[in-house]
Parts: sequence; structure tokens; C-alpha cells
Amino acid sequence: MSAIEQQLMERDQALEELKDQLVRAQANMKRGADQKRRDVQFAVGEFVYLKIRPYRRKTLAVHPNEKLAPRFYGPFAIEQRVGPMAYKLALLAPYHVHHVFHVSQLRETK
Repeated sequence: MSAIEQQLMERDQALEELKDQLVRAQANMKRGADQKRRDVQFAVGEFVYLKIRPYRRKTLAVHPNEKLAPRFYGPFAIEQRVGPMAYKLALLAPYHVHHVFHVSQLRETK
């Protein structure tokens, strides 16, 4: 075997090892991400609470102390399921917030 063939074989072996490590790292990342995910589905007409980012809360209600403001607002009715992870809510007229939200921002009423 020539030196070039030896180097090519070593390179191929290193590439295969790198691919295996990448697959293992991706599986690790997916496992960690899946631990925090929750499989939640809502029906049209059901009422949910909405979690809003702090800078958007000002469009829903003005609070003198943002730290003491409620985390969830509502309940709001679900108008439509937009996709597998998004829902359109029936927000009231004075709210200046887009009406489609990701399922992670919604919490069911009890």
C-alpha cells in the first residue's frame, strides 16, 4: 500500500468517527429538548390563559410594578387552530397584540 492510500484510509476513518460523534451529539441535544416539551392540544372554543412577554404586557394592562404583574392573562377563547403548534385566540379589541400564539405560551384553564 502506498502512503497516499494509507492517508486516504485514515482520513475516511476520521470522517466516519466525526459523523458518529455528530449523530450522538444531536441525539443528546434532542433528548434534552424533548424533556422540556409538552404535548398539548386545545379544542376550538376552549378557554386558555395567555403568557405574554414583559414588553408586550403593557398593551394588555398597565401595572405600577412589573415584577408583581400576573404572568398569565385571560381566559381567552380559542378561535382556530392555525398549525400543529399555533392557535388563534379571540382577543378583545383594545389589545394591540397579534392574535396567533405558540402552544408554549398557552395554559389550560382548570
